[in-house]
Amino acid sequence: MKPFLAIFIALAVLFTACSSPIAERGDTVSLTYTGRHVNGTIFDSNDPANMALLGRTSVSPLVVRVGSGQVIPGFEDALFGMKQGQSKTVTIKARDAYGTYDPQKTLVIPKQSTISLETVSSRLIEIPSTDLPAALQSFNGLGKNYSTENFVYNITRTGFYPNGTGFSVVQLLEARKPAFQLEGTYWPSVIAWMNDTHFAVRSIIDEEKTYYTKFGPYTVDLNETHATLHTTLKLGDIVPTNAGQAVASSETMNSLTLDFNHPLAGRDLTFDIKVDELVKKV
Repeated sequence: MKPFLAIFIALAVLFTACSSPIAERGDTVSLTYTGRHVNGTIFDSNDPANMALLGRTSVSPLVVRVGSGQVIPGFEDALFGMKQGQSKTVTIKARDAYGTYDPQKTLVIPKQSTISLETVSSRLIEIPSTDLPAALQSFNGLGKNYSTENFVYNITRTGFYPNGTGFSVVQLLEARKPAFQLEGTYWPSVIAWMNDTHFAVRSIIDEEKTYYTKFGPYTVDLNETHATLHTTLKLGDIVPTNAGQAVASSETMNSLTLDFNHPLAGRDLTFDIKVDELVKKV
């Protein structure tokens, strides 16, 4: 009887294991994981056993909807077919992790740059008619005013380019506001002076302020005619930019290199994964 009972129990366990649901697209899994470099160094983990190593005081399960793209491709592929309570270790090639390293995704920025506080331009500007507001695109616009975000112009002449598209010559009349911010700058400007043919825009820069540019924060030194901007970035600093997050990865005496690759790009990675809970898609 005992041998029969043992066989029955073994078959029951085997049947239960075989009939346990597996993770499929749309299912939700709660995971404990540890990520390692190929040399075994842990770079990320939500396993309580690794909290002290990573300097963390608490951890939370990683909850993933399978097939939703919430995690890197190789990690997600490993989830398909796993069962609740199952653990596995997978090594993921760089292309299926954070991508191969792209040397083109870097940008060299100067540690300091000097700009003139005053820029002189012609009051007459030729622009394509397609850049005018719809109400002024016809050539009956002579003498009418044309407004941009910062300036008011008057249409003084119209004509055609050799390809038949139209253009208008506009003359600056005035600034729409006492102070305005020009595209590509991080401080206000004013019209310093104007004569019959030209006008000057002067930057109003505060030497006491830090300016947060698309290349990170800069401080300023001023003299009467120029401003010198100095980056405050240091090696290893993370910089949120218009093109995404970058890291100050290297430097020379006069420049810093911003690297827009993911910090783990180009690296094969190993993950220990355990499915703590599996919830089937309804």
